[in-house]
Amino acid sequence: MLLFLLLEALSFSSATKNPCVVEFGSNSSGVGVFDETFSSTPQCSYYGVCYAEAPVGSLRFMNPVLHDPRGPQNYTKQGTMCPQMNTHNGSIMGVEDCLVMDIITPFVPGPSKPTKLPVLVYIHGGSFVNGYSGLGLWKGADLLIDKNVIVVSINYRLKVLGFLRHPEFNITGNFGLKDQRTALLWIQKYIHLFGGDPTRVTLMGHSAGGASVIYHLYAKTSKGLFQQVISLGGTMIAPWALNYKPQGITAELLRRLNVTLLEELQNIDYKKLFFDDRFDFSWYFTMIHDGFVPTLEDPDDPEAFITVPPHTLILDKPASDVPLIVGQTATEYRLMLKYLEFFIMGSYFPHKSWQPIYYDIAKLVQSKINASDKPDIIVQLANLASGYYPVKRTIQHLVSQSSSPVYYFQFEYEGRFGYLKRDQNQTNQHGAAHGDELGYIFSPLVEDEAVADRERFRTEWSVHEETVQLVSDFVKFGNPTPQVDIQPNLVWPQYSESDSTDRKYLNIGQNLEIIPDTDSEDDLFNFYEPIYECLYYHNCDEVEVMVKSMKRTESSQFDNIVKMMCKNAGKNGAEIPDMCYAF
Repeated sequence: MLLFLLLEALSFSSATKNPCVVEFGSNSSGVGVFDETFSSTPQCSYYGVCYAEAPVGSLRFMNPVLHDPRGPQNYTKQGTMCPQMNTHNGSIMGVEDCLVMDIITPFVPGPSKPTKLPVLVYIHGGSFVNGYSGLGLWKGADLLIDKNVIVVSINYRLKVLGFLRHPEFNITGNFGLKDQRTALLWIQKYIHLFGGDPTRVTLMGHSAGGASVIYHLYAKTSKGLFQQVISLGGTMIAPWALNYKPQGITAELLRRLNVTLLEELQNIDYKKLFFDDRFDFSWYFTMIHDGFVPTLEDPDDPEAFITVPPHTLILDKPASDVPLIVGQTATEYRLMLKYLEFFIMGSYFPHKSWQPIYYDIAKLVQSKINASDKPDIIVQLANLASGYYPVKRTIQHLVSQSSSPVYYFQFEYEGRFGYLKRDQNQTNQHGAAHGDELGYIFSPLVEDEAVADRERFRTEWSVHEETVQLVSDFVKFGNPTPQVDIQPNLVWPQYSESDSTDRKYLNIGQNLEIIPDTDSEDDLFNFYEPIYECLYYHNCDEVEVMVKSMKRTESSQFDNIVKMMCKNAGKNGAEIPDMCYAF
């Protein structure tokens, strides 16, 4: 026992020599890691900083409880990830005690830290089912630290543990989003001790994280927790960002687990909550979407996060009227959808029952596919419906409803700092893919190689430095191009509410360019827009005109195909596709 106490005392006596120490009060302090960026800027990294009590036992499937640091804290080791399925081998990774964040700060000598620095809070993506806070995924945030920006990255509960809703057990749902909000509350309370300014917080997310930050933008309970927003490759009105009918998968989960009480569900081994047969997946325009994602809650619940469908919510002014950057890559999901060979309408949109107009839309889309000479027309439609269109629609709504500036960019540069193509072994494919922009905001995975041979990666470095300059200026000033004396040839204009031909955005390629928006000239965009209006707002007049103009022979051929598909539907307990109810 004496030896243990001696070792404990020695480990924390080193804190007096370690300049990376944060003092929470007389009884608590935390020790981080002192190192430097590849540009030799001193920095402090605090890993696995707990912001909420462990959501285990009676706290599983409950709203998060903010954690106040107690006693000595060791922030020198990477925190764990929240439970999730390994997409490569199906194993379950992570632990439930996972509500932590990583905080990386430029080193400021002295305990008082009189100059408070702006803070960039990052919410990871992963379809609300995987991912984690560890910036080790991107080798750090070196250039942002060089720009005197504090970077925070947070974990939140995922999949079943994060988004199960079952009112009968008082399981309200949306715990992952509530975890994020609790992390923002913790940052407001404690970030000044790390040298950060709680009144200068920028909230940034990618993919599911991009959808999350738009949810926070409209959430009244998140108002005041951030002053700017950056949404990358995702939005709350994307079809994968809300499950309109979660009751079916919840009932199937409880049946498989054979539980009838909340206590049973809270005490079961968390690994048993994961299944690899995709019973909880659904379809929308040929893309597969997970079922345990955000859902609607009881509007009478004072702690509810989402009580209004996002496609309705976005018609109103956001709760937080703050400057906003929205961006996506040139190809987004296309590289992930190369497997698509046929069209599936799906039912991941707001509807109580299958209506004949939905069947007509499926016929209309199939007719469009048949008439196209584009070999990847199905991939393009899927990418448009689940990615590009919802993001652009979000911008249009925000520009019309918000008084703060809205900026839009498209990331086109295809370089070696991207991640997705290497991860999926598709380096022979062309185009900037979903998430490639992150390798030019955070430090890329090939950082060591790129630092050792800067000339070979010259263009990548140039794009990286320019992108970080834009982000850091936005974090500091709410304007990505405020210093015209430094960038005299580039002023990033606000996205316009006017006609599409007058809208301009920033294209990030080998060079930065301001170019006009051409959505109004895009055939697929114009084809899908009335379909979206019909599916989400029941404005179907234009679709009905389109259906009437479709050749009768094409309609009959599609009917025959669907009849054959539905002939054996429902056998052996299989779910009957909604479309089959048209017969």
